[in-house]
Amino acid sequence: MSDDKNIPVSSSIHFIAGSSYETKDYLIDAEAYYKRLSGLSEYTLRFSHNFGEKIDYSSLFYEGTGYTKGFDILLQKKFGKLSGWIGYTLSQTLYNFQVYGVGYFSASQDVTHELKFVAIYKIRRWTLSGTWVYSTGLPYTQPIGGYVLTMPDGTTQSVIIPGTRTQPGYLIINGLTWQ
Repeated sequence: MSDDKNIPVSSSIHFIAGSSYETKDYLIDAEAYYKRLSGLSEYTLRFSHNFGEKIDYSSLFYEGTGYTKGFDILLQKKFGKLSGWIGYTLSQTLYNFQVYGVGYFSASQDVTHELKFVAIYKIRRWTLSGTWVYSTGLPYTQPIGGYVLTMPDGTTQSVIIPGTRTQPGYLIINGLTWQ
């Protein structure tokens, strides 16, 4: 649906710096990145006042910008009966949509910490593997209220009123806030 006239086409500019050290037995890889995001689109549920007429779909989207930044490190053991790797990511993804107010808020996919373990064990002709992933929670926008709207045809539609978007540096889970 993006046409870069009514609905923007998303684009980004990446800045990446990294380094690797590899032997036949081990790999150590580290990378830092920063990505500027533009033309972000977010779908919004709005009622059209033009029932039965052509709908302007561009009015159903908000446009914004954002950025993501982070650091990744990978440590890998490539030999022996037990091999595998450990990876860690520290990142932050923030968006800015003017319709939500001035300033940035955490994107819905923003995960600050992610730690991954992968183990591979070889027994004769068999290879067993396991993965364990730990990550911090996703941002959450707490609703502040809601109501039921009765439509002209008699059906009802539940409407939820969202609170302020989660600001960077805060994590809200089940009403508890951490900074």
